[in-house]
Amino acid sequence: MLQTLFFKFTGAQESIDLFTKIAGNNEAYMRISTGVLELIPSVLLFTPKKTGWVLY
Repeated sequence: MLQTLFFKFTGAQESIDLFTKIAGNNEAYMRISTGVLELIPSVLLFTPKKTGWVLY
């Protein structure tokens, strides 16, 4: 998940093309919101006291 966040947040052309096919005109909103939704569990996985939250 962490590897794809860079492409979603920087607006790489491949990411824009993919999300344009999925969401049409709302490509930017869906790309950024998906990135945020992936960033939260990624941070929680590397936070020692919060690791169990992701498992449930």
